[in-house]
Amino acid sequence: MNESIREGLKKYIQKTGISQSALSKKIDISNGALSLIINDKYPNETGATIDKIKNFLSMHEKEQGYVKKIEFVETSIVKKVINTISYCHIQKVMGIVYGDAGIGKTEAIHAYMDSNIDAIKINCVPACAKPKAFLKKLCRKLRLQGGKNEDEYYDDIVEKLEGTNKILILDEAQHLPYKTLEHVRSIYDETGIGIILIGNHQIHDKLLGIQEAAFAQLFNRIAIRNPLSTNDVRIEDIQLIFGNIPKQSLEYLLNVANSTKWGIRGAVNVYMNAANNDDISVKGLQKMACFMGIYESR
Repeated sequence: MNESIREGLKKYIQKTGISQSALSKKIDISNGALSLIINDKYPNETGATIDKIKNFLSMHEKEQGYVKKIEFVETSIVKKVINTISYCHIQKVMGIVYGDAGIGKTEAIHAYMDSNIDAIKINCVPACAKPKAFLKKLCRKLRLQGGKNEDEYYDDIVEKLEGTNKILILDEAQHLPYKTLEHVRSIYDETGIGIILIGNHQIHDKLLGIQEAAFAQLFNRIAIRNPLSTNDVRIEDIQLIFGNIPKQSLEYLLNVANSTKWGIRGAVNVYMNAANNDDISVKGLQKMACFMGIYESR
């Protein structure tokens, strides 16, 4: 067996702290095969498994030449989201955070969950938006058995959550239709736990009853509303994210972040690409933004 492959795998495990089973999944090979290879007992010198490992190690080596992702920081917007979630959790009320994309709402959710074991997050993608799919996903999060009808899912969820100190966080909540939101309202009424809906402006419009008057039944249960905008991003947030870079570059990235279309996510993408191009001057950022099709909003 190629010694460089074994050493490469061992160094990766040592550096990242990843478990052997997680690494085998990452490479897309069996855990047993990976164990044999690491212990120099694998019977083959070539084949699909060896090719996958070589490709993985090659990609990892190439990644080392690129600037790493920007580390998570608590911007003013992230703090607002975390504080709103915390309020709903402590007071056991319903709340809503809504606004522009790319400003840190989901990152704030992850930060809250990292420090709160009682937080339950459901990512409300379209595939789980309908009532039964939503309830089934929530059951899985609560480690409840599946294979039931909609009513049984609902009853088990209520029984599990009633009287607990849980907070239910619904990310991308704008995808939830009226019938699913009615289940959310009923779960809140019957369990008394905190619930917060987080999404874009569409979820607020739905609950306000603009699109369908029936949504207003849920809206009047909302105890706290927190609208967010890319215009809320401040120069202090940009400095916190990007650190000690030229003032003009910071101001340019703020301008990108204040764009409704791009937000902080767009600013990060421009910076990362410019950094990997070894030019984070304002001209380098402008050139990269132009290449990416991102233009200043003002």
